[in-house]
Amino acid sequence: MTDEQLKTIYQLYTDLWRLFKAYHDAKTDEQWDECTEQGAKLVEKYGEDARPLMLDTVELIERRCNHG
Repeated sequence: MTDEQLKTIYQLYTDLWRLFKAYHDAKTDEQWDECTEQGAKLVEKYGEDARPLMLDTVELIERRCNHG
């Protein structure tokens, strides 16, 4: 793996962390819409290989919001 590829993966995980941080306490439909829109933008930015990681992050947010 090249340094450039490692940097891209690092940035992906950083962006996923920012998504989690921004929406970890989402309560309204509007916040959920924003969360999923931001997640979709990450998939556009990083490609389809990022989709499972994004979905896992959104699922983690959802579990934390629904179950404290």
